[in-house]
Amino acid sequence: MELASRYMHVDGAILVAVPGGPFVMGSDNLGYKEHQVTLDDFWIYTGEVTNGQYAFCLESGQCTSPDVDINTSFENPLDINLPVTAVNYDQAAAYCTFVHGRLPTDAEWEKAARGPDGNPFPWGDTLPACGLLNFNFCKGKPTDVTAYQNGASYYGALDMSGNVREWVADWFEADYYDVSPEIDPPGPESGEKRSVRSSSFADGADAAFSAHRFQLKPGERSPDLGFRCVVEDPTYFAPYCQTVLLEGADSISGLPLDDVIPVSISGVCVQPKMTHAESCQTQATYITVHPDPLPAGAQLDVPANCVGGPPTFKCTGDGMIVLYPQDCPVADPPEGW
Repeated sequence: MELASRYMHVDGAILVAVPGGPFVMGSDNLGYKEHQVTLDDFWIYTGEVTNGQYAFCLESGQCTSPDVDINTSFENPLDINLPVTAVNYDQAAAYCTFVHGRLPTDAEWEKAARGPDGNPFPWGDTLPACGLLNFNFCKGKPTDVTAYQNGASYYGALDMSGNVREWVADWFEADYYDVSPEIDPPGPESGEKRSVRSSSFADGADAAFSAHRFQLKPGERSPDLGFRCVVEDPTYFAPYCQTVLLEGADSISGLPLDDVIPVSISGVCVQPKMTHAESCQTQATYITVHPDPLPAGAQLDVPANCVGGPPTFKCTGDGMIVLYPQDCPVADPPEGW
């Protein structure tokens, strides 16, 4: 995993890579034992899950509605890029499952916020200010999850302080850091409240530290409480439409390049080509061979997973259609041409 790698996930979220290794977790000044923790690689959402992304899960029947009396922006199409709020722990976890992810552990969240050196704030050690995060009623409400680029963490995650608080996977236990394992701590086995990280538009600077923790009962909802997801395998949702490789052809126009052997039709040399289109609905690629019909002597080698044609073949899976053109004598160009 390379630092700063990014990947667009199935719901349109941008994932950022957090390479494995040690980091400084906790803060003695905040009452949480400062200690070193080592984590495996993981990918995390750069932003908090939005109203628009959550609505996609709701429409798919895999999520239940947030409390729209609390999150009054959820049904406003102008607010699709605001963080979804008024969801409880189970609703947040269900969304992450929907995108083949999960809620981050306390340790994963804090590493994504602090970086390997344990920065006190996501952006470094500069004191909080309204240009770095949405806090202390600078805006008075949640803002677009991409708005605070200057407050990005070491890994590129946004709103790790400010905007809305975030559910994480762990049960909350105040002294867990005293006994937690040094490698991939999973959090306490049980509890009454869940750990909540980040801070909100209504919180002051004292809550902006990346090591700061809140605690809430799993069933609670709030207008300043959302979440983000961690993904271990971002390639799980392979796209239905894959780019078709046209060897010896211009990948943009599909027209052959100069090294393609021309075919002879009625004594006139022309260049053959294949055009293609993809259908996400049928999960197939359609290849059309030109010209139609092919001249005498030209041959097509079509794999078994391509049906129909000529000229148009419906192909699924991997394979290659090969066109063998007939000989085509080409006159030498005039002298000096």
